[in-house]
Amino acid sequence: MKKMTVLSLIIGSTMAAVMLTQPGSEVQAASKNISVEAKHSDSDFESAKQNALQEIIDVTNLVSISTSSDEFTKGVEALNQINAAKTIKEINNILADVEGTAAHKVLFDARENAKQEIVSLTNFTTLSSNSEEFRRVMAILNKVSSQKNIDEINATVATVKEQQELKEVKQKTARKIAELTNLTLLDTNSKEFKQIANVITQINIATSVSEVNEIMNKFLQK
Repeated sequence: MKKMTVLSLIIGSTMAAVMLTQPGSEVQAASKNISVEAKHSDSDFESAKQNALQEIIDVTNLVSISTSSDEFTKGVEALNQINAAKTIKEINNILADVEGTAAHKVLFDARENAKQEIVSLTNFTTLSSNSEEFRRVMAILNKVSSQKNIDEINATVATVKEQQELKEVKQKTARKIAELTNLTLLDTNSKEFKQIANVITQINIATSVSEVNEIMNKFLQK
């Protein structure tokens, strides 16, 4: 049975009452109710403060993270800072810092997810550290680590996917040709062997899947 707990954040004159559902050790948000007591006569200032408090709670996912986490502590600290702010400019600066930190985390997570996907796509953990392929993939991983936006990261992952697809198509096509021609049984000095080897070489240097398919189709038509 889920145990209901109420987290009351008393922040100066601002009370953020957040209803949390906690099944076992996992904290999940069930509902939230935030009330801000006006302390100043300036309605714009009070509106900016209330909006900032709500924005911080949303940006940091405060109601859905563990109360013992660093992220939760930082979120509460930001709420305290907003409550203590004396001007709208100060509120905006605090909010910008919080949003900047959240954006940094999104970028960090995108980088880590991309690197994990690249490692999986390239079977990186099985590569010899002395191989050219290992160095190639390592360079890509380093590139992702330094990229500054998610579009760049996604483009890098897409390129790796295309490269891996091309690599697999080349391997399958070359094997198919070798099987169809009984290449392993041919005399390596024979004209037929050299012709087939030339086709396989063309496949290996092809730069796209469509080019590989075109080479294969021409070969089959002979």
